[in-house]
Amino acid sequence: MPHYSESLITYNLVNERDGKITKCQTIAQRNFLLMAAGEMRCNANPDLINFFKKESIPLCTIDYNAPFRNYNIDCILLDRIWKVRYPAHPKDLRAEETPSKDSTTSVLDHIPDSLKGWASGKLNPSSGQLSMLNKYGLYQTSDVIYGDSLWRFLKDICDPKWVEVYKSK
Repeated sequence: MPHYSESLITYNLVNERDGKITKCQTIAQRNFLLMAAGEMRCNANPDLINFFKKESIPLCTIDYNAPFRNYNIDCILLDRIWKVRYPAHPKDLRAEETPSKDSTTSVLDHIPDSLKGWASGKLNPSSGQLSMLNKYGLYQTSDVIYGDSLWRFLKDICDPKWVEVYKSK
């Protein structure tokens, strides 16, 4: 689950034993993408499987550009993850403003759609939204989504029907 730090999302290599997380090692977003695409060897993906393709995850492509010896990474999907946790982009200072007491508009009414999140709570998902996230192993916002649950989560947040149901909770 994204949480506020220097980055809105923290990426981890997760070690698990008997269904419990034993270790989380923070990694850079770029490394997560390359590992998940099978372009960088790691213990979590020793067979170099492209999970974005295998799991049919849309909105994320990683291609090696041989002449320039670099990767073209285009993953707008990751720009959506913060929306699950927050009602507005945390770095948007306008979300911090308090409307006047006689105002009938919400602070969110003045924020561009691109900076609006999907969470219904003031700073987090509502209890109904958190219940929807339970199926991914997320019971509180500090939990980590990993393994097969991660791929189901990433696929679901690309589904407009899922997003509408989530926003309505």
